Amino acid sequence: MKITQQKPIDLGGYLTGAAGAASKVSTKDDKVSDKGDRIDVSEKAKVLQKAKNAVDASPDVREEKVAELKNAIDKGSYNVSGEEIAGSLIKKSIVDIVL
Repeated sequence: MKITQQKPIDLGGYLTGAAGAASKVSTKDDKVSDKGDRIDVSEKAKVLQKAKNAVDASPDVREEKVAELKNAIDKGSYNVSGEEIAGSLIKKSIVDIVL
């Protein structure tokens, strides 16, 4: 197969269109007057984004719980039975298998 020299393809219009698409994000309720690319965000996606933002805003460590446990360990009143530990491990394993 022989490939001959051809004129370069101008991608300027395609690149401009792709960049413009990002600025035209709308919901189903919004009306877009000019023709072009459009992104519709579903209500479910909006709810999921709000939930993700709430999780991201929550602290990774529960300081109150950590302080409570440290205090109980220091006093010698922190007692956990082997049954509780085994039960928690089994529950976690089952959840990992199911999900």
